[in-house]
Amino acid sequence: MRTLTITVLLLALALTACSILQPVGDDVSMVFDYRYQVPGVDKSTLWRRGRDYLATAYGDSREVVRVQDEQAGTIIGKGRTLWTTSVGISMLVCPIEYNIRFAAKDGKARLVIEYIEGIPPGSTCQWTRPTQEGYQQLALFAKSISDDLETALRGDSGSSSLTDF
Repeated sequence: MRTLTITVLLLALALTACSILQPVGDDVSMVFDYRYQVPGVDKSTLWRRGRDYLATAYGDSREVVRVQDEQAGTIIGKGRTLWTTSVGISMLVCPIEYNIRFAAKDGKARLVIEYIEGIPPGSTCQWTRPTQEGYQQLALFAKSISDDLETALRGDSGSSSLTDF
């Protein structure tokens, strides 16, 4: 009886672990779309603030930014980040790439982060989509970028600019 109980518990644990490691379904959106209202700020200023934020946030923004068009108010780039998932007592780290699009108009702006399905070059992970745990991390990552960008767009960066001299 005891052996049967232990076997049932181990089987239940294994099934639970397998379900946790399943990727999120196709019904889960991999696109995060953020819109900002910044009344009284023109397109050019919003575009420069967005560009400056991206340059600061990504260090060498040339690695991320692919297209910058101030006239159109757009910035298009491609980034890469990591998500993790627990596998027993270990942690598996998986890379994922994403497209980032920023657009500015008078008084408003938009940021779209779209995670790219598939296995990036050099990855040892087997998932083309993140697990639920990984997806939650990616959602927080996108929100963090959005929150920081919104602060920059509003001009609330908290640091003095070079024009203060």
